[in-house]
Amino acid sequence: MRLPVLACVCLTCSFAQNGGEPPQLLQLVRRAGGDARPMRPYAELQAPLNVWGLTTLTGVSEAWALEAHDSFASIEELDKRLNPVDGPRAGNGDSGFVADEILGPSKAMVAIYRPDASYRPDQALKALARARYVHITIYRMRPGMENGFATVAGYRRNAFDTMNLDRPDMAYQVLAGAPSGTFLLLAPMASLRILDEGLSRREASGRGVDSPAAKTVSETMLVREQRLLRVEPAMSWVSDEFAAPDLDFWRMRSSPKQ
Repeated sequence: MRLPVLACVCLTCSFAQNGGEPPQLLQLVRRAGGDARPMRPYAELQAPLNVWGLTTLTGVSEAWALEAHDSFASIEELDKRLNPVDGPRAGNGDSGFVADEILGPSKAMVAIYRPDASYRPDQALKALARARYVHITIYRMRPGMENGFATVAGYRRNAFDTMNLDRPDMAYQVLAGAPSGTFLLLAPMASLRILDEGLSRREASGRGVDSPAAKTVSETMLVREQRLLRVEPAMSWVSDEFAAPDLDFWRMRSSPKQ
């Protein structure tokens, strides 16, 4: 499948405009089931943004679309294309949708980038184009304790540095569409073997959680859940510039037989 070069408000453009930082906003759209159909008619609309399509390996069986936006104006523009005033209104899911205990019943949410809570985000950006899986950690903070997430993330970064863990991520705080105090940490991975390496390094380091850190976490965090998702090129809508490091994967080209 050949997709055209996308312009203006796209993931790669946002990187260039913001000095190599992740997109300012992500709109996450969820659908029940794990099929790899495009979540929305991005190709028909020639949508001017990049979309990262995923299906869950763990947790509730769902398909996810991560839409990269640099502003709420970009989200509004996509909404207008999906729902023209004089045309039919676009649906956002199906009747078989199962409410998620952690993320809630919403089928769409908007989250803002949190550089202060991210771990080596510049490296995470480079990993995006070659990712086959995504390790997502979902945090729910206790009511009124949302500001404590930065401290929890700081403890996490220190632990990763101690182990020299090669699992960079990008942190986002959900602004709408999920319970208050919901945070997402997205770690792109070329292979699940990275998780094996992480387990080995954690065991070798023998690092435990010190008392002050454990106390802060227990006082501020309500729940933490980790999930694995598979990158689906058939669901994705990305520019040639973004896809360039792994064009055959994103365009689903078969490798020639030897």
